[in-house]
Amino acid sequence: MAQAKYERKEVILRYTANFASLYGLNDLTIGKLAEQMNMSKAGLHGIFGSKMKLQLETIKYAGKIFAQEVIFPVRSLDGQEKISGFCNNWLSYIDKKVFDGGCFFARITMEGAALPDEVTQAVLKKFSLFRNILTSEIKKSPSSQDAEQRSDQLLALIVSYNWTVHSLKSSTAAASIKQLLLTLLH
Repeated sequence: MAQAKYERKEVILRYTANFASLYGLNDLTIGKLAEQMNMSKAGLHGIFGSKMKLQLETIKYAGKIFAQEVIFPVRSLDGQEKISGFCNNWLSYIDKKVFDGGCFFARITMEGAALPDEVTQAVLKKFSLFRNILTSEIKKSPSSQDAEQRSDQLLALIVSYNWTVHSLKSSTAAASIKQLLLTLLH
């Protein structure tokens, strides 16, 4: 019975992460989710308790998927190899549409103050982790004096890439951003 409940929760979180990648976390409600998943509001409320808890669980779930797709494959690498691998994995994660809207985190970071403080802090914590991975590896390179700035540039380009691919649907703009990112990596 516990396994079935866990599997059901996993299905719900997969759906919510996918939904949020397209429409954001703020637009995600227990009512909408219940309707889409053909469940009762009470059943979903029993699992998550509140919209905020649903949002926080979704962030954790999406973080696990991101780690599997982007972070874990480069954990044994170091320096420039790790930076390039991390960024290339992230672009691949966006391109293969792990979630329909591309990168869950690129999408939800655009919501900013529209989200409750606790949810915003959870998002910022994840993005800080991504920034710290890049910054710590960039600091190992000979031109490490601008590590934070270079990290921010790489992150901005990745978020922009996601936006052009999944929101603007502009392959030309996406190709330009990807080229700029690859140039910055070398």
